[in-house]
Amino acid sequence: MWPIDTGRTVDVEQLASRVLQTSGIEGVTFLGGEPFEQAEGLAELGARVRAAGLSVLTFSGYEYDLLVNSSRDDWNQLLAVTDLLIDGPYDRSQPDHARPWVGSRNQGFRFLSPRYLHLASQLGSIPDRLEVRITSDGKVFINGMCPHDFLSTMRQEVGRKAAARSSRGAASLAGSPPLR
Repeated sequence: MWPIDTGRTVDVEQLASRVLQTSGIEGVTFLGGEPFEQAEGLAELGARVRAAGLSVLTFSGYEYDLLVNSSRDDWNQLLAVTDLLIDGPYDRSQPDHARPWVGSRNQGFRFLSPRYLHLASQLGSIPDRLEVRITSDGKVFINGMCPHDFLSTMRQEVGRKAAARSSRGAASLAGSPPLR
């Protein structure tokens, strides 16, 4: 879990403007921390991006039944602007690498608008992907889910290549956060 007291406050209007000025995107994804703990602001942001024709995907550690049966207006507003909700806490004992975007088998896909409904029957055939970005200053960012042994192998390979570059005098990955 991310610490609740980290991050920075961003004005919804400014963030919406940034998102809407970004070319080539399909939509926004709300995750990390718990989106429903800041549902009011995310619902407002979601409404703005949906009005511009973009999609909203929301990940939540809360289960769907809890969210839809809540009497909280902010939760209901966030659900109303969400096209696809992926719900449920990550459960390490139930790893799922067969479906995209989830980490464990207990997590569900809730199609809250028709936008992604065509994916419902295809979830078993959409490959799980891992995004790896290496910045010009050598920092490595990894996003996605993969088997632990694959990540360990990749971490070793990146470290080996970084060491080889460093020994040749090329830019190294030293100082970048460790891959975990």
